[in-house]
Amino acid sequence: MLPRELNVADLPTVVFGKRSPMWWATAGIMIVEAVLLAITIASYFYLASRNPIWPPLDTAPPQILAGTVNLVLFLVSLAPNFWLKRVAGAGDLQKTRRALYVMILLGAATLVLRVFEFAGLNCRWDFSSYASISWLLLGLLSLQLLTDWADTVVLTIMLFGKRVRAGRFMDVAESADYWNFVVGSAALGWVMLYLVPRWL
Repeated sequence: MLPRELNVADLPTVVFGKRSPMWWATAGIMIVEAVLLAITIASYFYLASRNPIWPPLDTAPPQILAGTVNLVLFLVSLAPNFWLKRVAGAGDLQKTRRALYVMILLGAATLVLRVFEFAGLNCRWDFSSYASISWLLLGLLSLQLLTDWADTVVLTIMLFGKRVRAGRFMDVAESADYWNFVVGSAALGWVMLYLVPRWL
């Protein structure tokens, strides 16, 4: 007996969440980056355990102001980011564009503040093991930030085409998920860079 034909004509062409291959791809990227961040943090603590004084005597802990202002900005960005995900899921083009504008501005502000964070590390990257691991950690966090900000800019440009495909809204929603990951990483990085050297 031959199997009956399966009619898939009525299945949706765009899905959100766990039903989307893009969701799984984004989750995979976040897992890889989380593992890389965990390895960096483990290396930080390993290096700290091998040095009797951490940070070294001739290196002051990083200046905390720029990093704290940036952390507050990251946390504030969660509200428009949740709104972005909601309006993208609803397929509302005008509101999605407005939310993307807000996220581009917030992302640009965090990038500018990140420059001040590098300046406030109080050490060159090759000065000591403490300096190297601190620069590496801040560099990884900056790469995440820059990647998602550039993705947001590209998605915004794509939403100004003559015909916007429904799949673009799914892309925006997945980018919003990644931004939440960037904010979580930034919070963890703030603890590692600004609090841990003052505790050890």
